[in-house]
Amino acid sequence: MRDFLPPAFAWIRAMNIGGPRRASCPGATDGEARPARELLFLLLPVNWSLVRRATIHKHFSCNCNPSWNRYLSTMSRVEDPGYHLLSMRNQQMSDLQGKQPRLPVPRLEDTIRQYLKAERALLDDEAYRRTERICSSFEQGEGHLLQNELLAYDKGNQHTSYTTAFWLDRFLNCRASLLTSNYGMNMEMASGSQLVCATNLVVSIARFHRTLKAGLLTPADSGGLAHRDGTGFVSGSRPKSYLMCMSQLNHLFGTCRIPHESRDERQTILGTRHFVVLHKGYTYTCNLFDYLGYILPASTIMDLKDDIKQNLFGSGGDRWFDKSVQFIVGKDGVSGIQMEHSWCDGMMAMYLINMITKDIQNRPAVTHENSVMYQEPSTGVQRLQFDLDGSLETAVVSAKYNLQTLAASTSICHIEFKHFGSNFLKGCGVSPDSIVQLALQLAFTRMYGHHAMTSEPCSTGTFLHGRTETIQPATIEALECCKVFCADSPRYGSQRTTLLRRLIEATSKQHKQLISEAAMGQGFEQHLFALYRLALRDNQQNLSDLPEFFLDPAYQLQYVEDIFSSHVPNIQAGLFLPIVPEGLISVYCIRDTSVSCYLCTLSTSRDLEAYSKTLEMSLKEIGDVLAGKHQKQMY
Repeated sequence: MRDFLPPAFAWIRAMNIGGPRRASCPGATDGEARPARELLFLLLPVNWSLVRRATIHKHFSCNCNPSWNRYLSTMSRVEDPGYHLLSMRNQQMSDLQGKQPRLPVPRLEDTIRQYLKAERALLDDEAYRRTERICSSFEQGEGHLLQNELLAYDKGNQHTSYTTAFWLDRFLNCRASLLTSNYGMNMEMASGSQLVCATNLVVSIARFHRTLKAGLLTPADSGGLAHRDGTGFVSGSRPKSYLMCMSQLNHLFGTCRIPHESRDERQTILGTRHFVVLHKGYTYTCNLFDYLGYILPASTIMDLKDDIKQNLFGSGGDRWFDKSVQFIVGKDGVSGIQMEHSWCDGMMAMYLINMITKDIQNRPAVTHENSVMYQEPSTGVQRLQFDLDGSLETAVVSAKYNLQTLAASTSICHIEFKHFGSNFLKGCGVSPDSIVQLALQLAFTRMYGHHAMTSEPCSTGTFLHGRTETIQPATIEALECCKVFCADSPRYGSQRTTLLRRLIEATSKQHKQLISEAAMGQGFEQHLFALYRLALRDNQQNLSDLPEFFLDPAYQLQYVEDIFSSHVPNIQAGLFLPIVPEGLISVYCIRDTSVSCYLCTLSTSRDLEAYSKTLEMSLKEIGDVLAGKHQKQMY
């Protein structure tokens, strides 16, 4: 490396200074072979008081190198106001935040009706009759009491929506690996110099941070999902969409999940001025804002293509899974993001990605052309060292081994289906999302001989503190459609195509209804979960004393999740892990003329390669059925 680097990248020089390689970061060991393509991980602003059970030798905020202190005192601040903020439209978060309608508590009879309709597609006649009886008893008895308790709870918490605390508990109480509550996505950014891409990423995130603090962010919109009569705020740019509650972003910066024995804690500490870098097994803190809160010039901030599996797992010593958000920059500049799910849902993740990538495209802080200017390097970087006792060192080694074992057992497959996309499906009058969901179920039925229990999240973010509702695309209509597809053609004769077309349309119609109900706060899964949590509290966490409804195998069935899928628009790749051992994960993006889908499983009994081929065949066969109608409509 040169003796003089651009100050924008000078802190990298500090990372690569020669000397003994020490295990300064959990997961790094002396003499350990490093991968040929190492990644840099940026964890945005963090307060190191959250790093517990470890002693930091150097206080980076005040004991910086003297030459860095002199440089800070003499450097010129970027005077252009546009450098410090994102470019926004007229509608601003500060004008609307906190004024969104609260999520309504559904009527118990409506929830039971929806629940029974979902279970009808999955249960045989005898099991369904038993569940009907249990539901009737629950609705008239214990369920009625729990509903009144929930309504009273909702009335006493007017500052939020009734699901907020229950949702957070769901994640923080979970004792499974944190990987099950982390999800990763690649960012659609131009590749190039790792150094330049990382610098632009950091500066644009800093702009996002300052714009958020100023209340000037333009709220995200629902993409047309939520159409409520007379409530909510209509997007100025998309009249058929409603503006989202942006409160999740309050936990984007300075937030970390603190581990405890039975329930983790989420801490957010504001006022931090730095970000943290994990690089080659070491941990560094790097200044990002000056003492007045302005972004440092790009010339004083920043060596910093890997696949989606490497994006999620890393090597075991280069991830902080408790952190709210991590950004990954590869050697070739390809970037990704990893987020912890307890604070943020997919809609906010996509909003963050879109805002940052747009800012980098329109206003890069540095370019490959202007990054060749060399100046005296700054030293505003501190490498952190931790004192760990023997038990912690043993725990770190064990955790790294467990992570590597989990990574080795994870199978991932990607398909790029190019026969059609949303343009064709919309032209056929069907919901593109419903068709992908139907194809996932059809492929599963063909592979394993039974209908899949499927789940899909739907955002309720247009409500105050809204998160997501879970819908079950495995409907009666989808089940009948799969049966006809899988049956021998002669059974239905010349009417097969007509019948399939009608069933596909019925499946699409039912799917759109489920999405609409969920987006309007009228789904059943979150409502039942709130009642379940109240029942647990009333029975002092004693599962055996719960109402029969929650002990019914039919209720437990909805958490089996043969397939858990998520539609994430405008991404190159996305991934998260299944909660159940035999589960399949599908993360897909429906583009105008294609469908991209990532599949993941932990089970050796799931042949992803065969399933992906069956999924492509199922999509093509559904498209062939729709093609005749599409051609007729064109003429």
